[in-house]
Amino acid sequence: MGYIEGWRLNARDLEEERNDLDYANSQPNENELDYTEIQKAKDILTKHKYYVDNLWCVDDVKRLLEDQEFTDEQAMQVLEKVFDSDRINNEVWESIRWIAQDMGYKV
Repeated sequence: MGYIEGWRLNARDLEEERNDLDYANSQPNENELDYTEIQKAKDILTKHKYYVDNLWCVDDVKRLLEDQEFTDEQAMQVLEKVFDSDRINNEVWESIRWIAQDMGYKV
């Protein structure tokens, strides 16, 4: 194979590799896909007047208590107990009243 034929073959190989790389870069990775799905869900909830800027995930529990071994299910149980507790619900309701009053609204 002469120099020119070898160059054409290499250029073709490079073009194929570049196309493969372009394709790979155009595909969302797992984290981007999750973020997009989460953002879509948040957008839907926001449209229906829900506050969504303070969400908690099982990963938050795992990070906070990193010296413990939690399954996703166990971490979700922790979150459920926290957010279903009377203490947290009362704190949220009281905070809504206090903040609204501080903002000048009649409570």
